[in-house]
Amino acid sequence: MRHHPSIHEILFALAVTLLGSTNASAQLKALWAPGDPQPEQIEVIKLTVSPAAEPKPALKYRFLVPPVDQIHGNAATLYYKAMIFEGPDQIGALAKLESDDETDHLLFEAPLDQLPQEKAEEVTAWLRSDQGYVLWLAKAAQCDGCDWEDQIREQGIYTLLPQAQKSRSLARAIALRARLLMAQHKPDEALELLRLNYALGENLGKGTTLVQSLVGLAIQNLTHEQTRTFISLEGSPNLYWALTDLATQPVDIREALSYESRFWDFTIHELADIDRRVLSPDEALTVATKLLEAQRGWSIHPPQRGEPSLQIFALAVSLYPQARSYLLNAGYTAERIEAMPVLQTVLLMWWKQFQLVRDDTFKWFSLPDDEVRQNLTRSEDDVRAAALQGKGGIFTDALPAIQACVNAQFRHQRETNLLRTVEALRMYAAEHGRWPEKLDDITQVPVPVDPWTQKPFDYSLKDGVASLEAPHTPKAPWPIDADQRYELTLRPADAKTHDISSQEK
Repeated sequence: MRHHPSIHEILFALAVTLLGSTNASAQLKALWAPGDPQPEQIEVIKLTVSPAAEPKPALKYRFLVPPVDQIHGNAATLYYKAMIFEGPDQIGALAKLESDDETDHLLFEAPLDQLPQEKAEEVTAWLRSDQGYVLWLAKAAQCDGCDWEDQIREQGIYTLLPQAQKSRSLARAIALRARLLMAQHKPDEALELLRLNYALGENLGKGTTLVQSLVGLAIQNLTHEQTRTFISLEGSPNLYWALTDLATQPVDIREALSYESRFWDFTIHELADIDRRVLSPDEALTVATKLLEAQRGWSIHPPQRGEPSLQIFALAVSLYPQARSYLLNAGYTAERIEAMPVLQTVLLMWWKQFQLVRDDTFKWFSLPDDEVRQNLTRSEDDVRAAALQGKGGIFTDALPAIQACVNAQFRHQRETNLLRTVEALRMYAAEHGRWPEKLDDITQVPVPVDPWTQKPFDYSLKDGVASLEAPHTPKAPWPIDADQRYELTLRPADAKTHDISSQEK
C-alpha cells in the first residue's frame, strides 16, 4: 500500500527544504539560537529588462481573481480532479526528473535559450490550453472558497495530506509549461499559467495546517522565480499591480496556527477527560501510550521501542512527587490527587503546564504583523526556557516550528515586494529613459518596503546597473534568508516598447 505522509512528516521535509538543514525536526527552534553566527552569503539575480509603463487600463493584468469575478464553488474539488489521471501519472513523470540535477537545472533555472523544449513539451503536454486539466485549474482559480476537507479534528497529527506534496509537483509542472510558452514567444498563455499557479498557492494556503500554508508559500515562491523570467522578456508588460494583488492578499498562516494550537486535543481525544474525572489505570495508560507513539512519529530522538508500559511507569514514578506538589499548588485537593492513578497525576501536570506554554506561544501571533516581528525573539526565548525546565514534558516538545513558519511568510512577502519594486523601477524608466538615482524619485506608484525591517530596500546605481538589495536581519531570532540582490540592466533599444502582450491599438 502506498504511504501518504502525515502532517508532521511533511512539516519535517518542508522545514529541511525551507531552512536548508539536514538536522530539522519538529523542534526546529533548536536549529538556530540567538547569537549563533549567521551565514555570509548572497543570492545575486541579474536581469536585463525593458522599460515598462503602467498598463492601460491599469488593472489589465491580475494574478488573483477579484471578488466581483469569482464564482461560488469549492476550488479543492477541482484541484483534486486536475491531479488524477486515467493513464500514466503525468505529475509523477515530471517529479522523477528532479533526481537528475542537470536536467532539473535546464528545465527550471537555466536561461530560456537553453531550455530543452522537446523534453518540456513531453512532460507538460497535458497542460495545453485545450485540455480539461487546465480548464479545471482555471475554474478553481475563480472559486470563492477552498475546503480541502481534511480530518484534522478527528486525526490530529496523523492526518494524511497527500494533496500537499502533489500540489507542489503540480505547481512545478505549471511553472515549466509557462517557461516553455515564454521560450516559444507566447507571453499571454505563459502569463495565464503563472496566474493559475499563484491561485493554487493561495488556495492551498487556506488549509487547516501549517504544512499546507508552507506548501502554499513555496508554490508562490516557485512562481515568483518564473515571474522574474517573464519580467526579463523583451518588451514584457508591467506587472506592478498584478503583484500588488499578491501583496495585499498574502497566504496567511493565522487560521492554520489556530488549528495547530489544538493539535494535541485532536490527536489524543482522551485528553478531554484528564482534568474532568478520575481515570482508571488502563485509561491513563492509554493516554500515555498514545503520547509516546505520537512522539515516535515526529521526534528526531524518539524513545526506544520496547514495553511501553514499563517506560511510562518508570517515568511516572520518578515525576510523581513533583506532579503532586504542582497540582496542590494549583488548587487541587490532596483527596482528589490521591484518587488518581500515578500516571494520570503526571500527565495532568504536564497538560496543565503545556496549556500555559502553548498560550504563551500562540498569543503573540494574534498581533498585527509588525508587532509579531517585534516579539518573535521574546516568544522564542519563553518556549525554549519552558522546554529546558521540562514544563509540559512531551506535550511542549512537540510544539510546531512556528517561528520558522512565520519567517517563511515574511520571506515570501519580501520577495513579492522586491518584484513590485522592480516593476516600479521599470515604470520610472519608461517615463524617463533611465533608472532613478534613488527610490524616492519614483512617484508614479508607492515603492514597497522590506516587510521584515519596515524600511526601504537598499538601492544604488552604478555604471547603468540598478542594484536592489534585501539584506538578512542579523538581530532576527531566525535568519529570513541569505542576502538577496537584484542587479538590473536596461535594454536601451526597448525604451519605447510598452507591451508584448495584447498591444494596444
